Amino acid sequence: MTGRALFFQRMFHFWRYQWKVFQTVIDWTVALYIVLPAAAFAVYQYAEWLNGRGLLNGAAGVLGWGWLYVFSVLLLCTGFIHTFLLEADHVFLVHTKYLMKKLKRYALLYSMFLSLIKWGVLAVLLFPLWRQYGDCTFSAYFGIFCCLSGFHAAILAVHRQRKIRRQTFGNQAAGWLKAAVLLAGACFMIRFAAEWYWLWPAGCILFICSALLTWKEAESLSAFEEEVLEENRRKLSFTASVLMLSHDVQLPNVKKKGRSKPFLYPGSKHIFTKRSAYTAWKELFFKVLIRNGGYLRQLYLLTAAFTALILVLPLLLKPAALILFTLVSRYAASLLFDRITDKPVLSGIKKDSDDYFRARNSVLTFIQIIGSGWCLIAAVFSALYM
Repeated sequence: MTGRALFFQRMFHFWRYQWKVFQTVIDWTVALYIVLPAAAFAVYQYAEWLNGRGLLNGAAGVLGWGWLYVFSVLLLCTGFIHTFLLEADHVFLVHTKYLMKKLKRYALLYSMFLSLIKWGVLAVLLFPLWRQYGDCTFSAYFGIFCCLSGFHAAILAVHRQRKIRRQTFGNQAAGWLKAAVLLAGACFMIRFAAEWYWLWPAGCILFICSALLTWKEAESLSAFEEEVLEENRRKLSFTASVLMLSHDVQLPNVKKKGRSKPFLYPGSKHIFTKRSAYTAWKELFFKVLIRNGGYLRQLYLLTAAFTALILVLPLLLKPAALILFTLVSRYAASLLFDRITDKPVLSGIKKDSDDYFRARNSVLTFIQIIGSGWCLIAAVFSALYM
């Protein structure tokens, strides 16, 4: 078997697994009553948008191009460099390491190609809006997306280095700092570099350098276990996003054997000095929350989505979005609290006591205040400076 044949086989199995998950979630009732009407509405609105009418056209006239910057930053944080490695490769391909290297190289080209396709499709879809409301030249418009694709490739390379290296505070902080610098550079180039001849070279240089750096790292197999772990997480990401909406079911954590204690473990050891049934429920919730990345990710995505919405909305609609986030965040926190406390190990403990409901309300109020405070700060800054 050649490396190319192995790559296509792994890629086929990956997408077949995602398709089976999609078929499990989207049955004929969901497709008939939700998916098909939503798709028809989206196509109709896009056709109206091309003719200068519709909801999207009105929103573009009100918001302008400010929402494009926020959406681009959010899109820059997505994506993944596949390796398509399996844990069994360490046993069955130990004498044919060149196959694993070939597999990783083809997977790298595949990931970069997906990134280019994503930004190209976005550029084509937004072209009618730019033609009506844009104030830059045709070359500058496509130069913006060329620059964004280059920064996206660089961020993907940085995140890959951060994930396969040792999970120390210095390595993680350095990785996040590099990603923040790249995001700031992307925002600066898009916002202030109005001339197209600055955008095309910057995007091409970043893309080529990022691809060459990742290509060189594909020759190394020193971080095999970390790469397998990240590939398993990527394979189960769609399943996790579906199960995140369920109250009773959750995806098991993909953990590495011999994993060290979480970074926040010492801080969560003694949360409350005074012990009681009231503080015990709160301590249980916060300890599980700060040690489980999936739960934190749910709150983070919810807060990030409403923060972006508040930043781009007009001034009169910001209070409504803030009130909506206050209600939604409390509901999401209540689902998390019930999921954490509804465990088999706690089945013998009564949950109809006053201490349980007091702790539940206190936790929900705390999360609600923290999230609402953050969104309020975002609303104030966007009203003053945007």
